[in-house]
Amino acid sequence: MKVKKLQFPSHMFKHGKSHTPIHNAWLRMKGRCYNIKNIRYKDYGGRGIKVCARWRYSFEDFYADMMDIPKGKSIDRIDNDLHYSCGKCKECIKRGWRKNCKWSTNKEHARNRRSNRRITYRGETKLLMEWSEKLKINRETIANRLDRFGWSIQEALTLPVRKGLYNRRCYGK
Repeated sequence: MKVKKLQFPSHMFKHGKSHTPIHNAWLRMKGRCYNIKNIRYKDYGGRGIKVCARWRYSFEDFYADMMDIPKGKSIDRIDNDLHYSCGKCKECIKRGWRKNCKWSTNKEHARNRRSNRRITYRGETKLLMEWSEKLKINRETIANRLDRFGWSIQEALTLPVRKGLYNRRCYGK
């Protein structure tokens, strides 16, 4: 018995990048936005996050704009409330979407989450973690000062840390 060889349309193989990290990233990006069975759909498509037409329908265009994934990085939206967009297709121009994607490290991803807390002090807005690093105060200490003890932002960021003392009364106020 002769086995019939499967024939696939030639357009399925024109980019030669199937099963590569960049192609898998493109597929996962689309899956998060359009596949309601995707475990991450609620955080992407369920929130209205879309992939612009240029990237949604053409891996080649996505690849031309984003190129290969740098080692240790993955796709990230610059503004995580906006879409995966190239910024130059008709759809992006019509809707006023700028390019909103870059390759980021895990640390950069962690700082670009909806759940991150932004604090503005003296006209400068930073994540709570960034204030913690800049001021050398544990992030939990800052969060507790603000949430648990009701301190002002200025107090939480400027008063010195005293070990074993947990509230403002301990500072003699």
